[in-house]
Amino acid sequence: MKKFVEELKLATESCLGEGVLVDISEVVKRNDTKRLALCIRNRDGIIGRNIYVEPYYRMFLEDTPIEDVAEKVVEFFREDEAKHNPFRDGLMILDWIKNYSRVKERLMFRLVNAEANQEYLRDAIRKPYLDLYISIYILVNISADQTGTVTVTKEMLSVWGVSEDEVFAQAMENTRKTFPETVMHINTIVEESLGKDEFRAYMNAPEETVVQLYVATNNRRIDGAGVMLYEGVLRDVADKLGLKHLVIFLSSVHELILMPSNPKNEDIPYLQKMVREINATVVAPDEWLSTNVYHYDREKDEVLILLPTEESR
Repeated sequence: MKKFVEELKLATESCLGEGVLVDISEVVKRNDTKRLALCIRNRDGIIGRNIYVEPYYRMFLEDTPIEDVAEKVVEFFREDEAKHNPFRDGLMILDWIKNYSRVKERLMFRLVNAEANQEYLRDAIRKPYLDLYISIYILVNISADQTGTVTVTKEMLSVWGVSEDEVFAQAMENTRKTFPETVMHINTIVEESLGKDEFRAYMNAPEETVVQLYVATNNRRIDGAGVMLYEGVLRDVADKLGLKHLVIFLSSVHELILMPSNPKNEDIPYLQKMVREINATVVAPDEWLSTNVYHYDREKDEVLILLPTEESR
């Protein structure tokens, strides 16, 4: 891979010409995963565009010449550059970020695993929640195919002259307005995935195979697990189902799965094993959120991590 990236860098520089700089960067993503990227920027610019190399490496492995792969990189860069983005200029975005009155309406929060994000959140403000962190970011731009964000750091708070509590409160308010919750039966997701014909076959399966699972996320299905912190969402689900308890699986950073719960006979080790297997085989390394299982108590309006008793171990 390393040799390929170096060759792709040279070929991309050749395609772009002298006015553009290309560097190789290792980007730390969520869960402290690392991805190699080509960072491309205009020679007089201060902010570059990271283009991750994995899809282009797959093209190369399929015997696409390196020059043709580089042309695809350049094509993507040019198309992205041509898209309307008022913050494409590096100095403009830096000036904008420094002004709290401008960015405050774009402050959002997301949930990440606490233990797995020590490097990713090293300089960021965050608050602990169970085994997670609530992380704050600035929503720079959003489109149908991508979302541009900047993580809020301690240094930014100093520049803004505002408290951490104020920033968190603003982010909580903004996130629900911008990304309102949506709760649906798992069948809705299955139908979208399988298509109508296969879904009909699924619905004709024996009744015992149709489980009562509900998916909670946001309207964009991006970082949707955060709806767990929206005031009243879990309470409303429990009330509509006539339940006093819910089991919660954080299936990824993008959604959570809810199911009826009976805490007296919960097979917690089995549920934990299931979550770990899903994380290992289905969820991308930078998108898993937790290996734990959670319990919501309607009476207390409280979420706790489910821990196995000595008898169930």
